[in-house]
Amino acid sequence: MISGHPNEDRALGRLDDLEAQLEALDGDLRRLSSSVQSPFLSAGALPDAVADVAAAFARGPASSR
Repeated sequence: MISGHPNEDRALGRLDDLEAQLEALDGDLRRLSSSVQSPFLSAGALPDAVADVAAAFARGPASSR
C-alpha cells in the first residue's frame, strides 16, 4: 500500500516504534496483572492492592525492587 511512496521508510520506522511500544506496554500490563493475583490477598483487599501496585508502577522498575 505504501510501497514506493516517498515517505515509506519514515512510515515503516514509525510502525516499528509503535510495535516496540505496544510490546513494552504488553509486558508492563502482564507484570501488573500478575502482581495483583496474589494468593496472600485477603477478601476485600483488592482496591488497596491495586493502589499499591499502581503506586509502585508509577515510581518505576528500580523503586519496586
